[in-house]
Parts: sequence; C-alpha cells; structure tokens
Amino acid sequence: MDIKRLGRIPAGGGWRMSTPPSTTTRLAYPEVLPDEKDHTSAAFLHRAPAWFTADDVRVGRVHTANAMV
Repeated sequence: MDIKRLGRIPAGGGWRMSTPPSTTTRLAYPEVLPDEKDHTSAAFLHRAPAWFTADDVRVGRVHTANAMV
C-alpha cells in the first residue's frame, strides 16, 4: 500500500503502460480519497482485498511503503 498526496497519472497511463510487458504481471487497485487519516486508510484496506478477491486474486499479505511500526 502506498499513499500519494498528489497523483499525476497522465492520460493513457504514462510510460509504464506503453513499454513492452515484462515477466511480472501487476494488478493495482487505486482510489482517490479525501485525506490520509487512519479511518480513511483502514476503510481502503477493507475494500481493496474484496476487489482483488472478486478478480480471483487471493490476498496473503499487504506491503506498505514507509510504514511506522
């Protein structure tokens, strides 16, 4: 999970969408949310696994960037 304050995704997805595919397949679940508060993030963490499950992807772990322990 990675939270960004200002998402700047160009039309068409940018260079990552136009480069030849690699051997790694990725599936992302993004949302635009009003803030980074704990209850907002926690609600996201409930919606995201449900979305992946609906696409037959089993969520085993959640990795975070710069998480406070």
